[in-house]
Amino acid sequence: MMKTYHLLLLLALSLLPVIAHSQCDLKIIYAGTCDKQGNPALPMVGDTYRLCVRWAVRGMPMHPYTVRFQIANKISDWKDIKPTGNGSVMFGLSGFNIPLDGQIPWRVVVDPDKVSGDVNFANNVAEGVFTPIPPPKVVDYYDPIMLHGGEHFEVDWQPGSGSIQKAAIWLGIPKSSTFQKVLSAAAPEGSEVVVTKPNNQELYKIGMKELSSDKLVADQSFILQNCAVRVNAMLLNSVHWSAYDAIPDNVKCFLQPDKEADSESSSIADFVAKSLPPDYRSVLSPYEAARRLFLAVVRKITYGKAIGQGADKILEGRKGDCGGFSVLICACLRHIGIPARILSGWWTGNSNWHVIMEFYIPGCGWIPADGSSAKSADPDGLYAYDFGCIPNLNQFCVISRGTNFQAEDLNINFIQPGAFFYSGSAKVAKSTGEAYLEIRQDSKLSR
Repeated sequence: MMKTYHLLLLLALSLLPVIAHSQCDLKIIYAGTCDKQGNPALPMVGDTYRLCVRWAVRGMPMHPYTVRFQIANKISDWKDIKPTGNGSVMFGLSGFNIPLDGQIPWRVVVDPDKVSGDVNFANNVAEGVFTPIPPPKVVDYYDPIMLHGGEHFEVDWQPGSGSIQKAAIWLGIPKSSTFQKVLSAAAPEGSEVVVTKPNNQELYKIGMKELSSDKLVADQSFILQNCAVRVNAMLLNSVHWSAYDAIPDNVKCFLQPDKEADSESSSIADFVAKSLPPDYRSVLSPYEAARRLFLAVVRKITYGKAIGQGADKILEGRKGDCGGFSVLICACLRHIGIPARILSGWWTGNSNWHVIMEFYIPGCGWIPADGSSAKSADPDGLYAYDFGCIPNLNQFCVISRGTNFQAEDLNINFIQPGAFFYSGSAKVAKSTGEAYLEIRQDSKLSR
């Protein structure tokens, strides 16, 4: 979510030329990126991006006016600036917290609505491009926060409605990987850990102890240390396609198509071919190719309920939720030989479910990307929001990685709020999955 703030100061200058009282000239003296104090400076990727402007006032503005700050497609207005006397200089500052890196355009306009009576609007506009300073590391895990989370799943059968042969709840297990570190975890009572195929992912299985019972409950809790993420795109772009020839098996398994991300389907192949140049392996790095496919999905898909399951149906109906965006991005990246996987979990709050994805760059690791959040930030898909740079990822927990969990005679696709299977004649009255995630007090940590 983007946050903005403003600071406005007035500096008196008595030596500016005087023009007629009924007219005015609002002239920008300086505009650009700055630090907290308004001194010219470049921000680091993932930090607050600040713009400041100084403008001279000659004459007397006829009405209160606005100063408009813009970074990429985000606009923040400082409204209702009161007319000030002739011979003054105004100073304004606005801060944007946006998950974006690379070359970013900016623009400042004094009196965009032209209500002040300005006689020379040409000097009311300043614009340019800035590139935030990348982190020294290829992937930088920063701003760690301690989180306390948990999950509850409950199934209730109608009493006396029939028999239950067998029943089990399956829950994901939080793991330490990339931006997440598990400090402690309490497994559900009576659970066993099952290693699923084909990616050796672990799940909790909680089975019925008494088949005559009319209720099955599973609870788990954990404490995490999670970090925000930002990347050095220049270093990522230095990795070539040949590096994928020697990736480890536990990464290579996320190249395989599955029911959700069928990367070998003809519709995925056509979409990729239309989104990348024919010679993309010669002219694009793997990271840049992934970025272009990410933006192509953001432009193509609207947030909503898909017409069916899997990447093909999401593409056909041009709709998907957060999981749908992530599944389609995974399918596209796997199609061109980049391992990709789903990250299911939730944000801070109560049952604030969310799904993102991450893809693998050899020698660098897993890079996170959030397609549905990027769509919300920029429906036109002009800017790669939440691609590699996700400053609020320290408020998100991951309960599972992947969408294909095969265990016993079951094939579980998503394991976000848990899954439930049973056999018998008894009728289910209700099944509920709930989760929570809280930032612990004094949670700022060093990493």
